[in-house]
Amino acid sequence: MKLFQLNYIIRLHQSNYALILGISFALVGAAALADGSGGGDSDADGRTELREIPLQGPKESKAVANELRSRLEVIQKELDDLLALPGQRSDDVIRRIVDLSESVMNAKQAIKLAEGDTRSVSRGALEAYSNARNPFFLMCGDEFWAPRDPNRWYEDKIQKLAPILTKIGRSVGLIISGSDPKGTGFIVGSHYLLTNRHVLERIAHEVGSGRWALNAETTVVFDREEITRDGKHCNDPKTHIVTAVFAMPNGNEDLGLLLVSSTSTSGGALPPPLSVSVRPLHKFNGNMTIGVIGYPGPPEDMLPSEQEANFRTPTHSAPQFQLKRFSEGYTAAVPVKGGMFSHLANTTDGNSGSPVVDLADGTVVGVHARGHNRFFDVLGYNCGVVGERVVSFLAQSRVVPHPTGAAVTSLESVKNRAPVPDCYQP
Repeated sequence: MKLFQLNYIIRLHQSNYALILGISFALVGAAALADGSGGGDSDADGRTELREIPLQGPKESKAVANELRSRLEVIQKELDDLLALPGQRSDDVIRRIVDLSESVMNAKQAIKLAEGDTRSVSRGALEAYSNARNPFFLMCGDEFWAPRDPNRWYEDKIQKLAPILTKIGRSVGLIISGSDPKGTGFIVGSHYLLTNRHVLERIAHEVGSGRWALNAETTVVFDREEITRDGKHCNDPKTHIVTAVFAMPNGNEDLGLLLVSSTSTSGGALPPPLSVSVRPLHKFNGNMTIGVIGYPGPPEDMLPSEQEANFRTPTHSAPQFQLKRFSEGYTAAVPVKGGMFSHLANTTDGNSGSPVVDLADGTVVGVHARGHNRFFDVLGYNCGVVGERVVSFLAQSRVVPHPTGAAVTSLESVKNRAPVPDCYQP
């Protein structure tokens, strides 16, 4: 394989400041990059040599390592107890033993990763590390709760913006087609729901040039919350009917608009619309602390025992999905490309269409779109659409005024449209 040199800028986040480090990596694997299989050498058991890892300060790294050690003790004890059971083991017990054995290995490797050893780790270890470093916070009314928060995200960043984040969260809904959750969206304009184009393609089909029909009865549920403590009352969920696909972009942006009923099935009004702000593109290049609000679904690459640890609630030990949650992270030190930025907030498939919030001031600055090669190129690497492209699409769709007064472009078939660009292209 060809050996070549690339320069990366990695943001080193510490407790009170951020250092920008220029780090030069010698990379092996041009062929792997070309076919999308990853940027590092991966062996048969799924281990990967990391070529880039978002670093943390010593305080944060120690906190994450300690949290992982505590988690390891819990997993190891349950595993030891199951192995010590007398008699023949049932199939369920055997499956649990295998699951816990994998979790023990992942936790041990994740501890090494938190301590700075990035030589060779499994995908499961990266998942364990990511969820310890950037937990999902359950939202209930004006409260936030996570199973653990070793990096003190709540105390240091979330708490001061809690009223703003709560207000934003009221306008973020779960899109359901038939009875199946399909993604996240949020209210813009008078009665429109903004989400990703690929989410719309899950719930609708094209019936003509620029015309789309819903596959099944489709709804959007707001305030699908879970209590964070005894005696706490959450917002009541509200269901609105999705009546039509309103607009698809005439470019390759991963955006789309749904038309939503103005009153809920119980007679309530739509939540207030959110405004999307335009940030200079260089602000996304490793210079922003962000949050994502949405309805994450089950991660396909997470073991059942790890789902329990990361998606339990105060009232359910089993994992609970498609509930309103907040996750946090940073924009990656990668330039914006094709209107897409990279970020390191924790997300799953159900987060598609979530608003991305700048935690410096609580402003919506983009739309989360997807993850890509998450455990090969950059840990926690996700793509989002920058606010500039979002505002342009809303203006073309006449949801918001266009600043230049440009004419509205016609809606276009997606069949011959160029693919959505990757937000991370070395």
